[in-house]
Amino acid sequence: TRISRYLDRYPSPLSFLLSVHVGTYLPIYLPTYLSIYLPTYLPAYLPTYLPAYLPTYLPTYLPTYLPTYLPVLAMRNHDT
Repeated sequence: TRISRYLDRYPSPLSFLLSVHVGTYLPIYLPTYLSIYLPTYLPAYLPTYLPAYLPTYLPTYLPTYLPTYLPVLAMRNHDT
């Protein structure tokens, strides 16, 4: 169809706008966003999030993560 041929010939305006937007605004936006967002968000978020999250997260995460991570840690500590 004519539409599909048009889309094949020209990149979608959305993807173009996104790439331009991300490339230009991310370096400006991220530092200001994080400096505003993190100090206000983290203190309010952590007390509610951690007690609910840790008990469910640790039993599932640790058995899979530790066997792969500990040898790496041991090697790193052994080198120094």
